[in-house]
Amino acid sequence: EPLDNVEVQLSEPLRAGYRVRAVVYWAQNPDIFLVKGNDYESMFHRPDDSILVNEDKTPTATIDTDLVSGSDSLTVGLGGAIPESSMVLVKAFAEGEAIATDKGSPLGMAFNVGGKENVDVALSRSLVEGDRVVAFVLHEGSPIAQTEPVAVQKRIPVEFSLVSPLTSDSREATVKVRFTDSALANEKINAVQLRSVNEDGTPDTTLDGLLGGAYMQDQGEVVVKLAEGKSLTAGQKVCVRVMNYTHDIDFFSDTFTIADMSKDEVVLQGENIPADTTSLEVAVAGYSDYEGGRLILTQGSATTEDADSRTQIASQTFTGAGNYTFTIPEGKLEVGKTVLVHLYKYDVDTDATHYAYGNQLSIVKASSEGEPSVEIVTSSITADRSDLWIQTSFGQDRVGRLSLYSYSGDTWTEDDLIYSEIIAPQDSSQRITFGADKLRAGGKVVAVLSVYGGGQALQYVSQPKAVAAAPEKQKPFARITSDKVTAGMTTLSATLSFDRSDSATYALYSFTGDTLDPQTATLLSTGSLYTSSFDRSIYMGAGKVTVGDKLQIVLTAGGVETRSNVMEVQPSPDWGTPYIAFATSAVQADAKSVELSIDYADDYIAMGDDFYCDVTLYEVPSRYTDEEIEKNELWENSSIARRIGQANSNFGQETRGKIAIDLYDWIDLEPDSRIFAKLRLPHSEWVGEEVDYVAASIPVLEVGEELPRVKVLLYNLGEDTARGAHIRSILASLGVEAETIGAADLDQTIGYLAGLSGFDATKDGSGDANSAPATEFMLMCGFGEALLDSFLDRMQEEQIRIDHKAIVTEYNRYYTLSQLIGDIQEEHEVFQALLALDKVIAAAEAFDEGTYGAAEGWEAFQAALDQAKQVLSSENPPLSDLLSAKQALIDTGNALTDGNFWDEGTNDPEQPSKPVDPEKPGTSDTPNVPEDTNKPGTDDEPVKPNDANKPNTNENENAGSNSTQGSLARDPYGNGAGSRQTMSSVPDDAATEGTTVFDEVSADASTEAEEVDPAAEDKVVSDDENPLAAREKSGIPVGNVVPWLVAAIAAFGLILFLVKRRRRDQE
Repeated sequence: EPLDNVEVQLSEPLRAGYRVRAVVYWAQNPDIFLVKGNDYESMFHRPDDSILVNEDKTPTATIDTDLVSGSDSLTVGLGGAIPESSMVLVKAFAEGEAIATDKGSPLGMAFNVGGKENVDVALSRSLVEGDRVVAFVLHEGSPIAQTEPVAVQKRIPVEFSLVSPLTSDSREATVKVRFTDSALANEKINAVQLRSVNEDGTPDTTLDGLLGGAYMQDQGEVVVKLAEGKSLTAGQKVCVRVMNYTHDIDFFSDTFTIADMSKDEVVLQGENIPADTTSLEVAVAGYSDYEGGRLILTQGSATTEDADSRTQIASQTFTGAGNYTFTIPEGKLEVGKTVLVHLYKYDVDTDATHYAYGNQLSIVKASSEGEPSVEIVTSSITADRSDLWIQTSFGQDRVGRLSLYSYSGDTWTEDDLIYSEIIAPQDSSQRITFGADKLRAGGKVVAVLSVYGGGQALQYVSQPKAVAAAPEKQKPFARITSDKVTAGMTTLSATLSFDRSDSATYALYSFTGDTLDPQTATLLSTGSLYTSSFDRSIYMGAGKVTVGDKLQIVLTAGGVETRSNVMEVQPSPDWGTPYIAFATSAVQADAKSVELSIDYADDYIAMGDDFYCDVTLYEVPSRYTDEEIEKNELWENSSIARRIGQANSNFGQETRGKIAIDLYDWIDLEPDSRIFAKLRLPHSEWVGEEVDYVAASIPVLEVGEELPRVKVLLYNLGEDTARGAHIRSILASLGVEAETIGAADLDQTIGYLAGLSGFDATKDGSGDANSAPATEFMLMCGFGEALLDSFLDRMQEEQIRIDHKAIVTEYNRYYTLSQLIGDIQEEHEVFQALLALDKVIAAAEAFDEGTYGAAEGWEAFQAALDQAKQVLSSENPPLSDLLSAKQALIDTGNALTDGNFWDEGTNDPEQPSKPVDPEKPGTSDTPNVPEDTNKPGTDDEPVKPNDANKPNTNENENAGSNSTQGSLARDPYGNGAGSRQTMSSVPDDAATEGTTVFDEVSADASTEAEEVDPAAEDKVVSDDENPLAAREKSGIPVGNVVPWLVAAIAAFGLILFLVKRRRRDQE
């Protein structure tokens, strides 16, 4: 019937470079095909219309090695188009741990893997059962492919298989045995035993359960003969036990069931076949369906069980179950190949052929080839040896027993016997292990080979070898080789050496005091060694050591204990916090590069070959806030964050200072998206680990959309004032325009004054000079984060302080200048009141009940303290509550201490005249606009916290910061860390929102000595107005310490307040 769009299930995957065509055949005869199919036949003069299978260019990676515990390498398979400079990074992950390049623990790396199909990776440590291993393919520091996680399985020490089936008539079992550890490739198998299995499924390890055994065998095919008096019965459960005493291997195979010979079975009899054999026996049970067919013997490779690919050496008609004898032509058998038996029958009715395969036996050297011999081939023998290499030779059809004697004098007796086991013949020498302390120094050792077969037993004796005295053993030695150990390190390096005849254990301890006492010290790590290690990496764990701890290794080998040098834990390196910020507040969609300001300590560069720095630009949809970017590490999610540009020090690119990063040629920025930058540097203490620092994002504008004009509006800071001139000088050096505004501008909107499009001058453009605020005010327009930080740093350096300042945001642009100044004044004053209350609370908490608990007024003092704490931690406390709580606490404290608790003139900081609220009501994603006192309070962000990312400044740290820290400056579109909101219009209640401002606490506090009264302009502040001068009069030293002390106190108060607020909000 006609068919269309037929779906075909392929039996194997398509291969790149091959061609595919469809051909339709007649079912009755496949030699006849449909001419109009798309097959190519020259006789029909049809073109080759087959389809080429293209190579998949997508980079792929797979782990092509079975991962088992103890493995120290693996192979990664690569596919697709992988650039030349790419590398493979292998990491181990704990169960449940997120899979990412900056997570997990590194295991190994391979470089320049482009164009390779397979990459072998040497691992820095052996795999452990339970590890989840992932291989990442990185190009220019970013992942382009990764494998699926592969769990490390417990190593099975033995690879085992049953060669021939076991039946009730079997007198032997042929098995294949190999040790899975490649280091044991030449080790002997001490014992291979056939054992009964109990009814409960466990092996019978008693003497009665032993059915037969083979001893001191080479790895590979082993024949286990049944012991005399033992037999197998149909349905009996048996297993095979494999042992190696030297390496503590004791392996039991799966259970096998003995088959009944009455079932279908064809068996080639014997253990192996000498090459001079001329007759072979085959036993067949069942297979009545094959009667009239052929019973065939073939010769070929042991790995090939396909009769058609082997050479037939004999055959006869199969007449039914029974025994068959085959005559083999002389010289027909080849040593190293196998003989395979099988049944064959052709069914005429169905035109089908049928095969039934039996077992195969190995062809070995003829028994008459060579005289048996034995030789000790170990060249130098000392009394401390526990093994010798012995070369033996005898026929494969014979049984050999090797005995070793260590004796003194000219002859030996049975009392001198140190070893005696059945061995198998082999072409190479065998390692015979007899144990320690068996050889006699100054004596001799001799090997005796007893060969049994042909009804006789013959003995062959080697030449005796002299046994020399044992050399002095190497004493165990331990040393911590790390240059230094700091508090944040998780590993250290050590040399651990000992005599090669011993194994060893080590333990790393942490202790205090002069001498290590393992009973009281903290055990950090322990392990075992079988060979010396001269660059051992010992894992201590994170956070397990502190500054001043002492570390020491105890190494024990051969019953001898030694201790390493003592290493004292040093403080973690203080390299400051790296800094990254955008130089502009926004970019247009047609931008080809982006400017950044980046700084990090010289100590990173001093790391030498371990140093690298990567700066990557990403684009994300505008709905993602900076907080979400950092918390969710969106740069690891390529489906959300798109890489748009990069600079890397490994490629000679500049990554420090003011730099411009070119966007990739194929990148077109999307308007209304955001871009952020990630700075990646090596961890200062954790080898192989890295830390990311993220700059606050900036928006992408439509092409042609006006970028915010960069300028600063100065109110009550005219050019004719010292402070106004000073600020203008700083701005000029930064290339920023300064513009004077005054009382006439109070009714104008911030958007109009900032020069933003869509804002016009008010019709009534003249403010009321009589009601104009007398405060100084500074408004920064169009500032990028880097420029903002530079400007504030310069103000701090030159000791000029403006209490009231703000940046233009998405929300305050709709305010009038008068509204904004008034709101900022209130916030500043409330904030100062909060700091003052916090300072009094801190002093009150220092009073202990043991000293004052019995005094009159203690309960009132505690009640006032509790009330003050409650006010401090409440949501938007009114000024009256702040001042009342502070005064009540001071009054009760002074009453308790007879006036010694608090002196307003000495202890109290500069008092605000009105309340201050550093966190106006709003939401966590919405910067503030002017406050409505009737509106319930919600959390919002602090105004402009001092930059936690910038090194070498006196700014307070960002509470709660981590390794992916971000700068928190707002852009002109109202966004900061964790904040992103786009508004096309302002709601009617916009005036009820809080106002985003900032107050440089530490910078301002550190410059109080240089304050100038705004009202007096160029005049110096009086002592009454200058708190620093008041302190001098009170006898309190000022010097260089005071500014730092004041800054520290103010910063502490701010952090404490923000932390309390943050914790409460989270709860």
